[in-house]
Amino acid sequence: MKRFGLLGFPLGHSLSPFIHSKLFSVSNTEASYGLEEIPAENLKSEMPRLMRLNGFNVTIPHKLNIIPYLDALQDKARLFGAVNTVKTDGGKSVGYNTDCEGFLRALKGANIPLSGNVLLCGAGGVSRMIAFESVLAGCRLTVAVRASGREKAEKIRDEIFDKLGKSIDIKEYQQLSGAYDLIINGTSVGMYPNTDECVLDKQIVQSAAAVYDVIYNPAETLMLKYAAEAGIKHSNGLSMLVWQAAVAQEIWTGAEFSETDIERVIHLTEKELLKKMNIALCGFMGAGKTSVGKKLSEISGKTFVDTDELIEKEQGISVSKIFEKYGEEHFRDLEYAVCSDLAKRDNCVISTGGGAMTFQRNVEAIKKSAVVVFIDTPFEVIFKRIGNTSNRPLFKNKVSAQKLFCQRRELYIRAADHIVNGDQSVKNIAVQILKLVK
Repeated sequence: MKRFGLLGFPLGHSLSPFIHSKLFSVSNTEASYGLEEIPAENLKSEMPRLMRLNGFNVTIPHKLNIIPYLDALQDKARLFGAVNTVKTDGGKSVGYNTDCEGFLRALKGANIPLSGNVLLCGAGGVSRMIAFESVLAGCRLTVAVRASGREKAEKIRDEIFDKLGKSIDIKEYQQLSGAYDLIINGTSVGMYPNTDECVLDKQIVQSAAAVYDVIYNPAETLMLKYAAEAGIKHSNGLSMLVWQAAVAQEIWTGAEFSETDIERVIHLTEKELLKKMNIALCGFMGAGKTSVGKKLSEISGKTFVDTDELIEKEQGISVSKIFEKYGEEHFRDLEYAVCSDLAKRDNCVISTGGGAMTFQRNVEAIKKSAVVVFIDTPFEVIFKRIGNTSNRPLFKNKVSAQKLFCQRRELYIRAADHIVNGDQSVKNIAVQILKLVK
């Protein structure tokens, strides 16, 4: 069996093993694909082992520093000075860049022409590659950046002129005007969890004939929503991710993939993204987070975890005792540590403590890997459920509890991606949540 892998550090929640396994299945290729998490300082010593693989993909931080260890570079890899795919054959290694071909095939699959007046947002690594491809395709290219990104954009402009003898324009976002044949977002603005952000004003997006966003989580960014509202042809970056993997397999094994094959793998990958995503439940104490979370776990197959229970297990004492012995500030530090740890996990239903999502640092940590749902249960319903239960340190009496409820409710709303009514059966709430997050 042939062996392949992804070289990078850190790798975290990589979709590459899933995508490659599905592509191997489509092409009837017997092969394995693993993660090679190697820090930059260990690359040289690990190269002999990597060379025993039949090939491997390359991501940050190795796209540049892998080059001195390779025997040859394919044309695009030489042009971009970056490698994302290595083929090993007969003891020799050749570096390729399939990001560029993945981008071109993704546009073709979406029936989006790379031509005319193109606006490219951003000047990072992916934008640099797209800028080159746009110029090679004969486009009139404008690179849009914030003031802080102008230096990077100027480096891209100078490099394109030196290597291709072509000129591009650079503008800051507030300077943009007019219409474009194609707008491409090469930034991370709008990526989950910051899904309410768009790098461009709505009217500029809706001036375009087509829009392509390299982001694929969420599947529909705010930029793509603007495009959809205006009936503009648009696509997200998942197609590019799958196509660049398919091109790597063409290089490694000679496999061939049809548009139908790729569409099937894209669909499976979309489902995998949804499956891996955590669902975090927030709400006041007694809102039903634990019972709903357990039901969600049961019907979705996700693992149920409770932040308060994790803290109690790690500390060996109850939450109320932590409050009593060490104070709330100490508890909140423990809570943040748990939220940060949960951000590294996937496929979980997370029941957060009543105060957890009222702290922005917890919200930011949880939202790195979770969609947040607020279970909005009326206070009178909550009070009937738990009354002035003594083991809840912040639920002293009805008056103080109701005041706290009102204060926190606004914070829950602000933190939430979705809101469900908590005054109904546990099963109904769980089913509604699953519909909302799909």
